[in-house]
Amino acid sequence: AESEGFTTVIGTDICEAAIQSAETTRKLNGLNFELVLGSFPSKIASCSVIVCNILPPELYEVLSEITQHMSAETILIIAGFNRANLDEALESCDRHKLRLIEQEEQMGWLALALVKK
Repeated sequence: AESEGFTTVIGTDICEAAIQSAETTRKLNGLNFELVLGSFPSKIASCSVIVCNILPPELYEVLSEITQHMSAETILIIAGFNRANLDEALESCDRHKLRLIEQEEQMGWLALALVKK
């Protein structure tokens, strides 16, 4: 995201090993974004784009928190699940008043782009 011109980029994960891996990748690519161990940072009021690579059960638990940081223009991209989870993912997004704008599939994995209804 930083290489695409976004001025504020924050990476988060609840797994310390994932943060360490992201730190290595960040340095190798000469990028300078913040990494936070934990869930979505509460200090962020709203975002232009939010990307979540997270398994469905955990995603469903954090969608309420994520949507609080979304403006009408925010795009939420969720990935990390397969077709077997698609109906459940779409139902959860609908409950959180999110509308699907695009769906991609690669090698059996799905990604959904969503906006607020």
